[in-house]
Amino acid sequence: MSIRNTKNTMNIGNSLAVRSAAIATSLLLAFLIATFATGCASGGSSGGQSVVPGSYAIDPAAVDTSAVLEPVSCMVVTSGSQNSAFRIPTTCLAYPKAAIEQGNYAGYLTCDAGSTPHGKTFATTKSSQAGREKEVDAFLADYFTSTCSARAATGEIDMLSALNNAASELRAHADGSKMVINVIGSGLNSAGLLTASADLVGTDASDIAGQLTSLGALADFTGITVHFYGLGQSSGSQVVPSSVAAKLQSLYPTLVEAGGGVAIVESDVLTRLGCDADLPNVPTVDFEQDSLTFPHLERNQSAQVVLDEAVLAFVGDSAEFIDPDKAHLTLAELADSIPSSGATVLVEGYTAASPAFSHDELIDLSQRRAEAVRSALVAAGVSPGLIEAVGHGDAGATSMETGVFSESAAKNDRRVVVTLSLA
Repeated sequence: MSIRNTKNTMNIGNSLAVRSAAIATSLLLAFLIATFATGCASGGSSGGQSVVPGSYAIDPAAVDTSAVLEPVSCMVVTSGSQNSAFRIPTTCLAYPKAAIEQGNYAGYLTCDAGSTPHGKTFATTKSSQAGREKEVDAFLADYFTSTCSARAATGEIDMLSALNNAASELRAHADGSKMVINVIGSGLNSAGLLTASADLVGTDASDIAGQLTSLGALADFTGITVHFYGLGQSSGSQVVPSSVAAKLQSLYPTLVEAGGGVAIVESDVLTRLGCDADLPNVPTVDFEQDSLTFPHLERNQSAQVVLDEAVLAFVGDSAEFIDPDKAHLTLAELADSIPSSGATVLVEGYTAASPAFSHDELIDLSQRRAEAVRSALVAAGVSPGLIEAVGHGDAGATSMETGVFSESAAKNDRRVVVTLSLA
């Protein structure tokens, strides 16, 4: 069953009875909002957006729930912390909105250590469609206000604990509906077992999952689908190299899968709140920045440069660079290594295999990505006549090798290979 938000316009007559009913309804809606806010208002806030750093609003009517095809309960885990302060994507809010409309549980919590989950199950008091819709609208408005206002109360960010907490909260309230957790955050922690460091991101994700499992530090994610938004993205002064972002995008899904759940890394490029200075201090982590070694060609030699997601990442299902400034800087360095005469450049694009796209669609995507790289090289001074761009789609991809999509394999499949030849 497809769940959609429907609204009917109700004309209020002038009779005393109708006016009395309207007053009673208004009082009830005020009570609902106050009651939900008690359980769902962000810590240290009355729910008023004027006192919340980086305040913003999302209209529930703008959130499309048509893709939610079954009863669902949902927790939203939002960082709202310094160095990881982002707006919640509207796609992330489709599940809690559908849960509320269905009369199921919807909640949220922040990623700072010890954050308390907030949430409620919607229950109407009205028998009429119009009355129910007014109650739903009030409930949705307060949930959206509270969730968008949620900010970390401390600088001790612990996404693992928040994730485990959200899983336990869902199990206590889901009541047979599909369980979904939507997580918004960079994945970098200042506290807990996954405190961010160069050593941590350099450790194999499966090894980390095994250690956490042996410690009993992973929740039971069986029957839970976790959507990750913003892994490896940062705000404030934190800089996350592409290679570290790729590690984070592998680590957290591996943890969820080790706990028996399903993990999906969403490709949304998140919007920064711009309020990092007003949030509790979170220490930054100094990572070694990514670099490429470009070949020095002699006559009659050729060499390849592999531009994978660690150094050149595209927005999901598009030919747009996630970080255009960094991409153009990298490709400008590559352009500087290409001899001005006698050289040819072949740019080949590859994608992961995906059941969501046809072979021709993947060929087209890889071609557009190859052409994006070609255009950047031309802009950096390489003669257009020297460069050929070719898209190979999912040729040689291993992301569907087992019959089930593997994100870790897909990261290796998504790449652009530049072959330099000097006659």
